[in-house]
Amino acid sequence: MNRPHATIWAILLLISGKIGAQTMSYQIAPFREVVFSVGNLTATENFYANVLRWQVVYRGSADKALLRAWGLPESASAEEVVLASPDKPEHGRLRLMQFKGVSVGYIRPGGKIWDTGGIYDIDLRCAGIHALYDTLREHGWHGLSNPIHYQMGPFEVWELLVKGHDDIVIAFIERLNPPLPQPPPRQWAFGNIINSAQIVKDYDRAKDFYLNQLGFVQILETTITNPTPGENILGLPYNLSTQVKAKLLLFSPDGKGEGMMELLAMEGATGADFSSNAVPPNRGVLMCRYPVKNIDGYYEKIIRNGVKPVVNLQQIFIGDIGKVKMFAVRSPEGAWIEFFEAL
Repeated sequence: MNRPHATIWAILLLISGKIGAQTMSYQIAPFREVVFSVGNLTATENFYANVLRWQVVYRGSADKALLRAWGLPESASAEEVVLASPDKPEHGRLRLMQFKGVSVGYIRPGGKIWDTGGIYDIDLRCAGIHALYDTLREHGWHGLSNPIHYQMGPFEVWELLVKGHDDIVIAFIERLNPPLPQPPPRQWAFGNIINSAQIVKDYDRAKDFYLNQLGFVQILETTITNPTPGENILGLPYNLSTQVKAKLLLFSPDGKGEGMMELLAMEGATGADFSSNAVPPNRGVLMCRYPVKNIDGYYEKIIRNGVKPVVNLQQIFIGDIGKVKMFAVRSPEGAWIEFFEAL
């Protein structure tokens, strides 16, 4: 079965402007950053700075008040590094955190794409995907399949899923034809983070949580099947690839193609459930963090919608952002999502 990212990219690249509009007094922007909990901050920073060529924009220590808000003991501390794409440094950033003074497990230990719970991956545009694959191998990443070539309507793309440090998965997408409408003003290989996928067991419940309770806007809903046996981005045996169906929902704060999330529910392939592991400080893709205008109004709205925050609205300090109001929620299957407003 072809992983839906290729279909997504074919459709997303047709999108220009707003599909849906939020009519409330609050406004959720594309996610400012995705947070990784890592075991070796220095080595991980070197990979993203030297291989992906992102720029370090902040380095420091996490606010103790934030760690307390997450329910961590007073003994806990964390060092962090924020990296940004030179193309779009204002959002889609990556924050790396290394925790000390507290027991740290893994969010998705040895996880396969059909295992549910937490956040599965991040998605990046790329160029030269085959050379990239060789480079990633040299840095300890391994492919969940070889690069897969797709023709989706008018769009021709390659996709590669790789797993590396801390059991983290990255999906790299290279668009071949037609060319991107607005290429970055430099010879680039990687853009900012534009999407993050979750593998869910209860599709309807997860959809209701994001669209109806949190108020995100749907972009795409479809079911994906593989028409003939063969190599597939999910790493399924060839003879099973036609038997597994994947129901997919793609959405974002405003229906645009930035700061997206993706729900994927598979019929015919089941595995472990890692939902209970998806909490700080466990290693892996820890959370997505969204800026909000009028966070007080948004907080009141989701409470009325039946959402029970895992971190109540409060003031804390986030290194490169400064003093913020923030709160956090967890999806029905464990994904940790934070919302903040700079003060």
